[in-house]
Amino acid sequence: MMLYGLQIVDTPGMIDMPVKSESMAGGRGYNFLEVVRWFAKRADLILLLFDPDRPGTTGESLDVLTRSMAGLDHKFVIILNKVDQLDSSVDFARAYGTLGWALSKVIPRKDIPQIYTMYNAGVEQENGVRQHKLPLEAFRQKREEVVQEVLRARTRHWDNVITATEDTLRQLEMVCTVSMAVRMRVRRQRNDVWFWSSSLLGIPSLVAGKFIYEKWPGNRWLHGGCLGAFGLLALGVTSFICECPHH
Repeated sequence: MMLYGLQIVDTPGMIDMPVKSESMAGGRGYNFLEVVRWFAKRADLILLLFDPDRPGTTGESLDVLTRSMAGLDHKFVIILNKVDQLDSSVDFARAYGTLGWALSKVIPRKDIPQIYTMYNAGVEQENGVRQHKLPLEAFRQKREEVVQEVLRARTRHWDNVITATEDTLRQLEMVCTVSMAVRMRVRRQRNDVWFWSSSLLGIPSLVAGKFIYEKWPGNRWLHGGCLGAFGLLALGVTSFICECPHH
């Protein structure tokens, strides 16, 4: 595909075995999920090929879709491959429905994503081409559509850049919205603390000032000193309450 200016990376097939640890996903000896994530973020097109015998039901495939490729579903081209191995329309409907059900659990969409049904070109049985009850010609046309999607990967690059920029701006908007909400809430709580602290400490100061004025009416310095000291005390207590962490 270098003739078309494309680079294709073929990843290992999915296996259905328990994940032992984060650093050795599925016992591969390396962090498979992180490697897939690294390639997926840099790819312009992601082909997801599923076989009819296990159409998206392996544990590792679901884990990759939910963790490694989260937020990258706009790059997906989902393919149900090797449909020529199915014997009847009932088997095809069962495989297609199973794949659609599995994808609905991991891809956040309101409707089922488009699934291309195709089979590999040039694959024949040992005894020649067998008769099929399935419309193989329609599947061949779907294969050509997949090829055209691959060749259009360079054009999709700028669509992916715009989509990534839009997602980044949405995340930035969310962070700004949350920051402003937290700031307004903290400011409101601070104003409430100032108001109630000033009220609770200011009213006793007025009562004390009136009492001192009535008891010693001619001593202005005493009145001013007492009111000033009580005011400083009230200010200090209010500031201390405002600085204390609230849980």
